[in-house]
Amino acid sequence: DGSARLAEARRRIAARWVGLAEEHLRAGRIAPARAAVNEARALDQRVPGLAAIESQVAAAEAAR
Repeated sequence: DGSARLAEARRRIAARWVGLAEEHLRAGRIAPARAAVNEARALDQRVPGLAAIESQVAAAEAAR
């Protein structure tokens, strides 16, 4: 079904954004990490790892 394939594609791309956010955060690049989190959330709010990285980015933003 086309909608199921689209949902799976969105989830895969969102997962890549989550990975990118993790890389940015490890490198101390908070603004790009936030941007990647926002992209992931826009694609799929339930992608695995999103909630964790989002809270880590928020903590890094608060610690600035």
